Amino acid sequence: MHVVCVGSDLAMMEALNEYGRPFHQRTTEMVVPPLSPADAAEMLDVPPAEAFDAYLVTGGLPLILDEWPTGLAVLDYLADAVTDPTSALLVSGERALATEFPAESQARLVLGAIGSGERTFSMIARAAGDLPQASLTRALRLLTGKPIVDRHRPCPYTRPRTPGTSSRIRT
Repeated sequence: MHVVCVGSDLAMMEALNEYGRPFHQRTTEMVVPPLSPADAAEMLDVPPAEAFDAYLVTGGLPLILDEWPTGLAVLDYLADAVTDPTSALLVSGERALATEFPAESQARLVLGAIGSGERTFSMIARAAGDLPQASLTRALRLLTGKPIVDRHRPCPYTRPRTPGTSSRIRT
């Protein structure tokens, strides 16, 4: 007997094979990659530069590329897709967010704050509706663990330059 598990949450799929789980050392992991930019060019019948833009918009998801009218430019597709609540682009995004980030995790609010340009802890908290520190920390841990968001810390050996100072790092 064979069991095939298919899922888009890579962390969850990997957890099925962890020590102490029923499938530990009994699985063969396969990652099915998205379609390539060349596949997008072939499906949409557009020049390479436009195909690459389409690939970036769709993430190479076949359902979205299949809905995209042949030869339609990226901005024209987006203008139609974002106004149609049943478009594959919006529905796929909403479903992914709903399954990956339950409402109580506050991750969607935090992701929205980051998407609007906020980059620091305090500004993300403010943009997400003045989230308490513990809630924001939990949401950021979830987003970085997936990994949807990447965390970067400033280099501790650099200082902001002021006029008339050397750009060399001092120790």
